[in-house]
Amino acid sequence: QGEMGQKFLCYLYLLLLTTVSKAQRKPGDCPKPLPIPVCEKTCFNDSKCSGTAKCCRTDCNGSVCVEAYRPHPVITRNKLGYCPPRLSIPECRATCQEDHQCSGEAKCCKTDCNGYVCIDPIFNLPPPSGAKPGFCPKPLNIP
Repeated sequence: QGEMGQKFLCYLYLLLLTTVSKAQRKPGDCPKPLPIPVCEKTCFNDSKCSGTAKCCRTDCNGSVCVEAYRPHPVITRNKLGYCPPRLSIPECRATCQEDHQCSGEAKCCKTDCNGYVCIDPIFNLPPPSGAKPGFCPKPLNIP
């Protein structure tokens, strides 16, 4: 009965941990890792943050309380086009998170310094380097 009792206590403990961790999660998502120079953990879970704020990770693996992103579920779609391969824009903050936050055809694209900005997309990407012009033939049906 000792081993059975230990298994029961272990199961009960895991159930309690799962319940507590779910109770501490607030609705919404954290923004992409925040480019904030805070490398210590100022919170460990959402319950330590006031209001609708969530405990979110920073770029250097710290954590801070920030307002939840998308506090209510939203169905989003990526806009047409592609982000430019390299954005040399001196914006290192996340001014957007997803395409739907950008007006018109603009997309939310990553900059060289890991920020995110709304910018007009490109629609025709050049072929990858090393790619040769032309098309591959259709496969032959050889028995």
